[in-house]
Amino acid sequence: KKAAKKALEVFDTLVCHTVQDLRSPEQVSQAVKSVVAAKQYGYEDLLGSLVAEACQLVMPLSPKAPSINMDHVRLAKLMGGNIHQTKVLKGMVIRRPPSSIVSRKENAKIAVFGTAIESAQTETKGTVKITSADELKNYNRSEEVLLEEQIKGIRESGVDVVISGGSLSEKALH
Repeated sequence: KKAAKKALEVFDTLVCHTVQDLRSPEQVSQAVKSVVAAKQYGYEDLLGSLVAEACQLVMPLSPKAPSINMDHVRLAKLMGGNIHQTKVLKGMVIRRPPSSIVSRKENAKIAVFGTAIESAQTETKGTVKITSADELKNYNRSEEVLLEEQIKGIRESGVDVVISGGSLSEKALH
């Protein structure tokens, strides 16, 4: 009990820096330097300012209380660079190449899907009895038509770029 009481008395005298404004990049940078230095000693000035900048980008605007959701920050390492080339980007970073031949699109209308873009699959397994080649063709064709209608609907809504959180089937890409 004595140690806890003494620790509480001493804690207030050990404060070396207080962040008054969480929306100030300079103050946040100063506060995170010691944390960054613990893992990246020597780079705390460079990385501290970048961390503060990233925090400012994802923080809600006033009058909402300042808060940071780390799910809104992504670190992407690119081969061949060095720490002095580190940048904070506002937007989305996708490290995979596009699935189509188009690699750049300006002023695009973008649709982001958290699921795969492919023919729907049922939750349970089933058995389909196919007795002829025509039945097999028609079965596959009905799936293709449904997927084609979905893709046409996306395109007709004006979407130029589709980002999928899952796989993109060959049929959908075609």
